[in-house]
Amino acid sequence: MKICIMLLATTLAVVAQTVTQPSGVGITGLTSNGSTITSTLPVSMTAAVLGPYTVGTLPAASGRTNQIVMVTDGVSGQDCTTGGGSTSTLCRSNGTVWASLDSTGITGLTTGAIPYATSATAIGNSPLFREDANTVAQRNGVTAQALYVYGTYTDASNYARLGITYVAGFTRIYAQTAGTGGNNGLEFGTNGTARWNIVSNTGHLLATTDNTYDIGAAGATRPRSLIVAGTGTFGSDLVIGNGRYITGTTVGGIQFVSSGVIRLLDSTFADFNRLQLGGTTSLFVALSRVGTTLAIRLADNSADAPITALNATLSGKLYVAQQTPASATATCTINQFAYDTGFVYVCTATDTWKRATIATW
Repeated sequence: MKICIMLLATTLAVVAQTVTQPSGVGITGLTSNGSTITSTLPVSMTAAVLGPYTVGTLPAASGRTNQIVMVTDGVSGQDCTTGGGSTSTLCRSNGTVWASLDSTGITGLTTGAIPYATSATAIGNSPLFREDANTVAQRNGVTAQALYVYGTYTDASNYARLGITYVAGFTRIYAQTAGTGGNNGLEFGTNGTARWNIVSNTGHLLATTDNTYDIGAAGATRPRSLIVAGTGTFGSDLVIGNGRYITGTTVGGIQFVSSGVIRLLDSTFADFNRLQLGGTTSLFVALSRVGTTLAIRLADNSADAPITALNATLSGKLYVAQQTPASATATCTINQFAYDTGFVYVCTATDTWKRATIATW
């Protein structure tokens, strides 16, 4: 059957549609060439507007997917479910319920919200908001949000993605992977060039190009402190400012006082004990400060250390502590000497002492 109807104060508007004759909406009160038309129109028309209806007279939405009708007694411009009002609304069937298509808005959305498809035939609020002409925000009250940008996605157990989340007071930026997504690092760059990356397996921060990029700049944008628990390895000079220190946490340090002047300090930064050379046991020697005297001691500070020199020139005084060998065969090394108030002792061979009397003149 082919119907072409022009309405005068009518209740139906259909534009030249070829229709079938399924069960549908009953139509009465129309005439054609003086004859009364009583028939039914199909519910499968997708390009027609049927109606008007009240909410109470709407046919069932099931079996009428994508059919559009006019409702005249909505309580708002987006109401297809509550009658008794005076607002006209276009309503579309999603196969289950009638939902508004009114141009003034869509039922249930929050002002500023960017909607999303909650199913194949319905939309709802998302946590995305247009805050102003230049700002899009993701928020949901006090509930922390997450944003994921995927490199690959197979399913919820196999992916590679960048994740930005907020957890326990921290904003977190992650390279996240699962299953077949692999093991990816996190890379940072400028001007289209990668500069730094965080290695996926170890978490190490590495420059993408060796010996190219700096952290900070001299005298202007310097980091304050570098705190390292392990070893510092430098491929070039370690430059220390005048008057600054290389220090141990509790043992003292080295101060670079001025050009050519270095100061060794203990933990009080007011004294110095000894400088061990080569080791810490009695097999090694050390330089020790005793008041205003420089002593040469065994490295473990258990005794004075012997001094061996082919030639020694002193411009001042030589002070040697008094010492008396226990016997003529006491342990000694050739050329070792000692003295006391009565004698001068000389070791002429291993463990062999000879002595001469000291007399006044």
